[in-house]
Amino acid sequence: MEGHNSKLQIADILASRYQIIGLLGQGGMGTVYLAEDLKLSGKQWAIKETMLENDEFQRFIDEAEILVRLNHPFLPNVIDYIQPDELGTSYLVMDFIKGDTLQRIFDRRNRRIDSKAVMKYAMQICELFEYLHHGQSTPIIYRDLKPSNIMIDENDNIRLIDFGIARSFKEGKQTDTVQLGTIGFAAPEQFEEQQTDHRTDLYTLGAVMYYLLSRGRYYYVTQKRLDEIEPNVPQDLTFIVNKLLRKSPYDRYQKASDVKRDLVRVGSVDTAQQHKLSAEHASSKHPIGPVIVSVTGVYKGAGATHTALMIANYLAYKNAKVAIVEANDSQDFARIEAVYEGFKEPRYVTDKFIINGAEYYKAALQADVVPLLLENYAYIILDIGCYYENHWFEEFVRAHKQIVVASGSEWRQHDLLKFHKCYPYSVQNRCVYAIPFAEEQSIQDITKQITNSQVVSIPCHSDPFIMNQAIAEMIEPMIGAIPTEKSSKLFFSKIRKLSFVISSVIIIVIILSFVMK
Repeated sequence: MEGHNSKLQIADILASRYQIIGLLGQGGMGTVYLAEDLKLSGKQWAIKETMLENDEFQRFIDEAEILVRLNHPFLPNVIDYIQPDELGTSYLVMDFIKGDTLQRIFDRRNRRIDSKAVMKYAMQICELFEYLHHGQSTPIIYRDLKPSNIMIDENDNIRLIDFGIARSFKEGKQTDTVQLGTIGFAAPEQFEEQQTDHRTDLYTLGAVMYYLLSRGRYYYVTQKRLDEIEPNVPQDLTFIVNKLLRKSPYDRYQKASDVKRDLVRVGSVDTAQQHKLSAEHASSKHPIGPVIVSVTGVYKGAGATHTALMIANYLAYKNAKVAIVEANDSQDFARIEAVYEGFKEPRYVTDKFIINGAEYYKAALQADVVPLLLENYAYIILDIGCYYENHWFEEFVRAHKQIVVASGSEWRQHDLLKFHKCYPYSVQNRCVYAIPFAEEQSIQDITKQITNSQVVSIPCHSDPFIMNQAIAEMIEPMIGAIPTEKSSKLFFSKIRKLSFVISSVIIIVIILSFVMK
């Protein structure tokens, strides 16, 4: 795109109010000036000059009016606009932000930015995207996120600038009127004559995070997952970036708030200690708090639910307090409850039931295991089901034990290898590949192809609610030693004591505040 020829000069006065005192930037989409407000003494503004074609005039006016109405701490306030003249020259008047672009900061630091800073900026962008996508009567799609459009102000907070190709989302359109974006950061649909929506912005967020965390490499060029080129980035963070960058919008995160939620979880643990903590969880015989075991299948019908049921019943048989969560949309648990209780039809009015001492939680709309962590469980089993169509799959990554169920048949082993290739971070001493009815030779063949992982055969066992010696011998090495009731009670005792101390401190502070008055 050819450069934009500036129309204004230093000392020129625009709209009888804004005197140009400097040039802030210039590019293909326009020129940005620094101006002094002649009506408000000492007030300075940034003014963006853009050249428009005749058929773009009304679109500029419509979108300028939208921008004037926006009000968010991570956006510069657009306070005025000047309609296109006979030559198509238009102007937006907005806050002048003292700071620098993320791109310039990145370059000054030899293309290295700490993952904590990347997560902080990403969370702020998520807040802004949530406001633009879901906080307006008509969603606004930004479409051009890149480090040069992200200002970092004096307080180290982001401000998103340059709404040059932003558009209002119109339901039902098959394509965008104009296909625009920056190569290296734009989503695939921006170049494939498809309509962009809020998930397009989420892809561009992933592309920016990838760029910053990989020291300036573009996913568009490498076509490699972040963990393949930067293995030192925390694995939970690489999962978020990789999911944002999925080609199909339906396979990405669906809302900015979901991305922020996962970033908050990753950030709650010091990223410098992330790998150390993962190793400790993997090797510890008695992890702190409940042990989370997630079970997924590499295709529908692989046997994930059957395996999860066997593990839950084994643990209950060993007198461990266990919860098993239907972390998928199959609604199998309602049918299991109906059979066990003798109901004619499944019942969906209850959330939980108990079989053989194990507590079963039926499918929930929200993928959130946090409330169960506050219960006095020794184990939480997540029945993820088929991994590639499940919004619960993020929980698989966080589990202490990851069990992947796949076929040992030669013609289906490609499913297992595909999973292993897509999610190599699972191979962290936590992942076990469980192969139903597999012969010893099949186990050996798979083990040769998947190194550093445990591969086990699941014996033929039609009823997962009945325990036998062969099943116990298969499950015990996968799960490890069962925490004693004493260690579990000790953990929750400490939690209760901590809560009591915090409550006491709060009460004392309140009393002292009244006394001081």
